[in-house]
Formats: sequence, structure tokens, C-alpha cells
Amino acid sequence: MPRGPSSGRLPGVVEHIADGLLDFAVLAFAGWTVVYHACLVLRLGTGWAIAAGSVALGISAWLALRWRDTNRTAPGNDAVSHDGPRHPRRNLVVAQTCAAVLTALLVAFFSPPWTVAWPALVLAAAGSVALAFRRAGDEAAGSSAPSASASAVAVIWTFGLAAFSLFLVRPDADDTYHVRLSSWIAAHGRFPLRDFLFSDESFPAIIFPPTSSFEGLVGAASQATGVSSPALTYLLVTPTASGLAVLALWRLLRIWSVSSVGLTLSISLTFLLFNTQGLFAPGNLFIGRLWQGKVVFTAVLVPILFVLLTRYLARPEGRLLVLLAAAGIAAVGLTSSAALVVPVLAAGCVLPVTKRQPRRAAAAYAATTAYSLGTLLVTAALGSRRAAVYDVDVFAPRLLDFVVGEGVVAFILVLALLFAPPSIPRTLAARMTATTVLLVSCLLSPLVVRLFFHTSGVGQVLWRWTWAVPAAALVGVLATQALRTRTALGRAIVAVGLLVAVVAAGTPLWSKAGALVADEPAWKRYPRDVRTAHRVLAAAQPEDVILAPDQISQTVLLASGTVTTVAPRRFYAAALRDVPDAHAPERLLLHRFVNHGLRARPSSREDPLDTPAVIRALRTVGVDIACVSARDPERRTVLLTAGFSQLFAREGVTCLEARTRLVAGGR
Repeated sequence: MPRGPSSGRLPGVVEHIADGLLDFAVLAFAGWTVVYHACLVLRLGTGWAIAAGSVALGISAWLALRWRDTNRTAPGNDAVSHDGPRHPRRNLVVAQTCAAVLTALLVAFFSPPWTVAWPALVLAAAGSVALAFRRAGDEAAGSSAPSASASAVAVIWTFGLAAFSLFLVRPDADDTYHVRLSSWIAAHGRFPLRDFLFSDESFPAIIFPPTSSFEGLVGAASQATGVSSPALTYLLVTPTASGLAVLALWRLLRIWSVSSVGLTLSISLTFLLFNTQGLFAPGNLFIGRLWQGKVVFTAVLVPILFVLLTRYLARPEGRLLVLLAAAGIAAVGLTSSAALVVPVLAAGCVLPVTKRQPRRAAAAYAATTAYSLGTLLVTAALGSRRAAVYDVDVFAPRLLDFVVGEGVVAFILVLALLFAPPSIPRTLAARMTATTVLLVSCLLSPLVVRLFFHTSGVGQVLWRWTWAVPAAALVGVLATQALRTRTALGRAIVAVGLLVAVVAAGTPLWSKAGALVADEPAWKRYPRDVRTAHRVLAAAQPEDVILAPDQISQTVLLASGTVTTVAPRRFYAAALRDVPDAHAPERLLLHRFVNHGLRARPSSREDPLDTPAVIRALRTVGVDIACVSARDPERRTVLLTAGFSQLFAREGVTCLEARTRLVAGGR
């Protein structure tokens, strides 16, 4: 029976187990995604999905065990040019260094017009590609040799971050949709094609088609085990995904053959923990949100895709092609944005070998992107709906700002993207990464963004093209490879200096506004909102309509699959403006009332609300239970005038129920 690399030594065994676990996770989730999509088409319930998913799980385990030597070192077959030693000219190195540093300074500290920033970004990225292609080809295609210290560091980070993720609480409004979907599936035993936020599929879905299978997996597992979907999501998915994210990043650094893998991994992970300045910075899309499929995609699957593409392009094997196809399927199951990101990532990776190995490049690209491109075709044929309406005119200059932010940490991030790729020790990986950075930079052109918007309707989320680049890994490479000095002491000083700069200038994830560290493993909602939501649900009946402030409304919705809320997020309710029976205007009026009261907000041009309009909206929407802030007695007075009576008051919230509901319920 074939054996993995250095299987007789503990570090090799640890690496082998970690890599096999990642391969199994990719295969298993890809199998589930196919099952889920088949159930959507055939309108089969969760029972069928669980049965078929169990079969797929068994097949995935068998394949992972059968292919456990997939990660053997494979010498001497990188698909790069071997025309003899080539070294970058000094003037090219100097020019690229200046371009990268100046662009990073420009973007991070001066916020120039996009017409200035974008050309500088593309020019610096092009210089990075030029440097990567001036390098000689590798003489070995294997990953770094097993290291006891690196393995120990990786294991410590894996279990440490998995444990910490259980206690970190950062509520995210997107859970209103994603976790609610899992709870609804668990309660109803089927996968919805129509609305589940405001009704039981009575209205059109606000997001269609439902290509993501991640929430369906959690919902089906919840129904099968009897454990609530929020508990599974927050207390099982979060630590599992956090651990896998560390293993995936470690695997990527090893396939890049970086020196000091343990130190590089630690710098990369520390950067993620302190990189929270940008609204959608890599650090904000890490353990603070690693229960959402799209974040699992960025933190786990993107590094795996780079690993698999690197291995296949270096030495094609059928099983690697299967794993690439499985990773492409899993990407679609994690997020609909995979249709945007995966083709870009795959294109950037295969371009460096396309000229010399066109068949190899074509096979890799086809296997990786077939499912995501097929999803695009299906979406185009069925038509799509989105919760948000975009205005492209304001987004082109902001796409990178969403990710980068500003300041010292932003400077380090941009410098890593533009300067680190040519320093990746493995030449093929260096070229793949540099080309991907350049491709993403070109896509951020105002013209491309505008064209894409007018042809697809997609606007703001185009910033997710940046997911195609493993940014955190490049920060680690910047510290230990790109800024290297001749002496070991000098290299250590540079690496530690960059680490100190990140810690000193960054904002730790746990001290970010709105975050807290709980005393025990907790749902990713504020404890007070969870307690209030459970009290509301204890008093509610199936199909009740709940009105409450945003945080409570969202928590009620994700905790239950049987009640609905008036407007858990404003733009979700606005997405139903074209559905008369959904009463979107009335929902929006009540959303304003419950969150801000009758008075007009000072910063808005709105007129004050009047009590009769609120009462009409309450009756039109059919509100059964309403919760308002106890600090504003005026809102409670309006509810009493509308025929509501006191239900309970706790923790700054007063909840009332409609008298018509009392009569209907025989109370």
C-alpha cells in the first residue's frame, strides 16, 4: 500500500493527516452540493438528501483514504520554462520595488482618485509578473520538507483558533438570511425555492437561485440530530472551519516551499487577527465570521485551490483533476460568488503555463470552473433576484477600499500583494500568484466594473474578485521571503519587525467595535438579544409575525423556522417592493417606527410618523407580537392604542401582543 511523505516521521504524519483531512472535506462537501442541487431540481426533501449525502460521504472517505499519497513529493516536473538560469536585471528589481512601495503608500495613506490609483496598481502588479517570469524554473516540484517545529506551530494554531472562535462574539446581519435558511429547512424538512424570511414560500425569493448548499447541509443535519441550527452553526461549524482554515494556509505555504514555515504561518495568522480596518478586510472575514459559507470559501477553499492547481500544473494526475473538479463544485456550494471568483482564480493560475502546456492548462481550467460556469448559465436561464440594488457609479473607486482600508496595516497588505509574489520560492507558484494579482487588478478597472454591471446587474459585490488572491499568505511571504537579508539574525529582525508593526498598528478582532469575548462557548449574537428572542419565541405561536428592533428581530428569525418578522433588515423588505401581497411599504414604515420611533431622525429628510399610519401598517402586515425599547414610552403608547396588551418587559425591551391574537388563541 502506498505511503505518504515521510510517513515514518511524526512531522510527515501530521502533514499527511492534515492534507488528507482537507481533501476529504473538499470531496465530501462537493458530494453534498451535487446531492443538494439534485434535490432542488427533483423537489426532494431533507430525508432523501441525508440518505444520498451519507452515500457521498462514504465515497469521499474511501477516495481520501485511497489517495492518501496524493501529496507525495514529485521532483523535477514543474511546467515552467527551463531555458537556463535567468535572473532579473537590477534596474527591473529597483523599478518594481519603487512601484510597489509607492503604490502601497498611495493607496494606504492618500486615498487618491481611482484614475490615479488604478493605473499605479496595475503597473506595479505587471512589474511583479515580470520579475516572476525572469526567474529560472524549479528543480523540484515538491513541497517543503516536514518540519517538527512547523508541525507543532500549525497544530497549536489549529486548536487554539478553533477554541477561541467559540468564545468570540461578533454579530453579523447576514446571519438573518443564512442561519434562518438552515432553521427553516430544519423546521420544514425541505429546501425552499421561494421566500422563507417573510412567509413559507408565499412570495418570490429575495435571492434566487439558491445555489449555496452550505445552509442546506446545516439545516438537514439539524433535523437529523435534533440540535438547533444556530447551535450547529455557531458551536460546531465555526471551530471546525477555523481549524481547517489554519490547515489550508499551512498547506499552501508548504507547497510554496517557503522557509521558516512555522514563522510564516504565524505572521499570516497574526495579520488576519489584527487586519480589521477595511469593511471587508481579510481579517474581518476570518474566525469572526467563519460560520458563513462565503467566509469558509475565502479562508479554506481558496488556499486549497491554489495548492491543487499548483500540484496539477506541476505534475498532472487524474486524482488531482478530480480534486480540482470537487473543489470547483464545493466553491459553488459555499457561495454564489464562486461564479465570480473561481474563473478568475483559475485563469490567473493557468496563464503562466498556457503557452508551453496548453492541454494541461485547459484541463485544469475546465475541471476547476466547469461547475461554477455551469451555475452561471443556469442562473442566466432561470433569471436571478438579488436583495440589494446597486449603483455602479459609486462603487468602482471603493471596491479595493472595502478590502484594504487605510493606514500601516493597509500599506503592508498592498505591499504584500504587489511585492511578495516574485519572492515565493517555488517559481511556478510565484508566477501563478503574480499573474492572479495582475488579473484581479485589471478587473478593478472602472470600465470593466461598469461593463460588468450593465451586463449582469452585479455591482458592489465585485470587490469579491479580491478573494482570488491569498492575501494573508502573501503577508507572511513578505516578512520571511521578500524582505530577506543575508544573515539569519537580519531575517529574524525583519520578520519580527513586520509582526510588531501589524500588532501595533492593527485593531485586534476581539476589540473591534461590537465584538466581545464570552465567558463560555456562545452563539454569535449578543447574549441579551438571545435571551429576549427565546422569551419572545416561548410566547409565540407558529406563523406569528414579530415586530422588534433589528438585533432582536434578526435573532428571533434565525432561532426559529416557524415564525416570521416584519423587517429584520431594511433592504430585505425593500427587495419585495414589486410583490404587492408582501406589503413592503408598510414593513418599511414599521421598521422605522420600531427602530427610531415616531420622530424624524435629525440626519434624514423624513417627515415624522403619525400614529394612525403606524396602526394601519400593524394591521395590514398582521403583527402578532411587537417589542419596542422601554426607553421610549411613546412607542408603547402607540401599540396600546393599536389594541396590543402587555406581554412581558425585560432587559430594556417591552413586548406586547395583539388582542385579536389573544381572542383567536382562546386566551
